[in-house]
Amino acid sequence: MNTKRSLILRNSKFANLNSQLHGFSLLEMIVATTLLSLAIVGLLSVVRTSLSNVARVKEYDRVAMLARSTMSEIWVQDPLRVPSQISGRYDNLSGWEAVVEPFEMPVAFRPGGVMIARIRLNVWWLADGRRKTQLFDGFKRVLITPFHIQEIGPQ
Repeated sequence: MNTKRSLILRNSKFANLNSQLHGFSLLEMIVATTLLSLAIVGLLSVVRTSLSNVARVKEYDRVAMLARSTMSEIWVQDPLRVPSQISGRYDNLSGWEAVVEPFEMPVAFRPGGVMIARIRLNVWWLADGRRKTQLFDGFKRVLITPFHIQEIGPQ
C-alpha cells in the first residue's frame, strides 16, 4: 500500500509543486548563461564600433581645423603669387601642399585688373600606418600685377 501511495503522490499536483521548489535545472542555467553571454558580446561589438567611429571623426575634425588655419595663412599673403606651389609641415606625421592657379581671368588681362585664383590645399597625415589625404578648395580675388603678366602671359 505504501508503494501505491508514493506513486499517487508522484503523479499528483503536489509532486510538481515539490520539484519546482528546488530551483532551476542545470540545463536552464546553461541556456540562460549562453543567452546572456551572446547579449554581452553583441553590446561590446557595438561599443567597439562606436569608439572607432569617434576616433575617425576626431581625426578628420583635426584635419579640417588645420586646413582652415593653413588656408587663412595663404589667403592673407599679399600679393598672392599665381601660379605657385607651396608646402609645409604641421609635425612629423602631417603636412600640406597647396597649388595656387588662375581660375577665372578678365578678358583684358593687364596690371590693375582682378582675377580669381583657386587654392587647392591637400592636407596629409599618417594614421594606422597609412598616408591619408584630404583635399580642400578655396578661391580668392587677386589684383593682377606685372608678375602675373610675366608668369601667366597675355591671354
